[in-house]
Amino acid sequence: MSAKTVIASQADLVALAKKFNAADEAQRKKFPFRILVCMGGGCIASGSQRIKEAIEQELKGQHAEKLATVRATGCLGPCVKGPVVVIEPDNTFYQNVTPADAVEIVASHIVGAKPVERLLSRNGTTGEPIEKMQDVEFFKRQTKVVLSNCGSIDPLSIDDYIGRQGYAGLAKVLA
Repeated sequence: MSAKTVIASQADLVALAKKFNAADEAQRKKFPFRILVCMGGGCIASGSQRIKEAIEQELKGQHAEKLATVRATGCLGPCVKGPVVVIEPDNTFYQNVTPADAVEIVASHIVGAKPVERLLSRNGTTGEPIEKMQDVEFFKRQTKVVLSNCGSIDPLSIDDYIGRQGYAGLAKVLA
């Protein structure tokens, strides 16, 4: 079953979501890292598509294709710091990334498991680097509800949306 399959019932939708989630889980087990590149309007305007392509090329160039997968995501929020990139599973948040930074991101973080300190957010008071996305002041007090999937799914992928229970409310109402 795929998103192109006609969904005739709530059970079809649930089965499709389970299939997509199983595929996502298999991918997470296959690759130690997932590189999320923001493709929100601000980041696209700042060159995020070129960054995504540069990281993909660098993974190949450093023979690290088996270590990470690269995904476009919806807006992560801090447009003024864009383009932004998040590395999972450790949730490392990089800001003001350029295509030239792809070399260092792959060599240091993906191959060497050491974050690129100069691309990390900084504490406004101490200037100390902040590695984890959830520790960055911009994100600390946020609880995403309506946009809870923004920044973690590909906004152009209906598979990602259905896998995160998209259309579940509609299916329930129609059932």
